[in-house]
Amino acid sequence: MTDIEPGSQSDQPFAIRPRVVGTASVLMIVFGAIAIVLTLVLIAAVNNDASQTGTSVDAGVYFLFIVQIVLSASQILSGVYIRPGRSWAWIVGITVCGLNLLFGLLSLAQATGAAGVVGLVLPAVLLAMLLRRDVRDWCRN
Repeated sequence: MTDIEPGSQSDQPFAIRPRVVGTASVLMIVFGAIAIVLTLVLIAAVNNDASQTGTSVDAGVYFLFIVQIVLSASQILSGVYIRPGRSWAWIVGITVCGLNLLFGLLSLAQATGAAGVVGLVLPAVLLAMLLRRDVRDWCRN
């Protein structure tokens, strides 16, 4: 049997969404949208450069662009659905933040400077927010 009595505080789901859930949601949506816009600008710049020089762009470059757009769209979707506490959105958010952290480490290894540091700080902060106990509990109820 359980030690929790029906109607006790531990038996009740969250009635009020934790503030950090809303903050993480907004940050994930905003940063995901910025990443999509920057990726589209980068695609245009690469295509423009290739057309001016008369060279072709390797298919692997386009594959990386597609991966970035999919990750960014996943981050936006996760940000939208973590608000109501969807557990799958919480898992997707943690996964995307972890991948962004990994890519930030890789870009730091290539000595990209401040951009590499920002690429580490933002996903680390989001990951820390998503791994908080109140966020985890919100998304499991």
